[in-house]
Amino acid sequence: MNARISKMGAALLVLALLAGCAASPAVPPTATPPAATATPAAQPPATTSPAQPQPVSPQEKAIVDKLDDAGRQMLAAARDDLAGRLKVKPDQVRLVKAEIMRWSDSSLGCPQPGMMYAQVITPGYQFILEVDGKEYDYRASQTRVALCEPQK
Repeated sequence: MNARISKMGAALLVLALLAGCAASPAVPPTATPPAATATPAAQPPATTSPAQPQPVSPQEKAIVDKLDDAGRQMLAAARDDLAGRLKVKPDQVRLVKAEIMRWSDSSLGCPQPGMMYAQVITPGYQFILEVDGKEYDYRASQTRVALCEPQK
């Protein structure tokens, strides 16, 4: 008799659990609350990202137009970095050349002495920037940018 009661209790427990699962309404994973998609009236949607570089000449625009979004963001980061180093405004940094690259390792073609680098093909970019007649060689992956300074 105890075994029969235990089996009935277990069966009722399973049914109760299943009923609890079926009672919850299904919500599609793509549903977004209306408030999350509303744009405040006082703030119009941005048309360009603040991280996007603004070409200053038709020649520079032609170079920038060849880059993908990640390249444009890395160019903006390189421009900001150089402007900060030289204490000039970013619009004083002129783009001379931009190339899409595939670096043979994570050093971005600019290894530093005493450093070890992952030996993987690393997609990225090379930017030649100029301020006051002096050129600066920047290298970038998809996620970081670095000034490539000649070894002394």
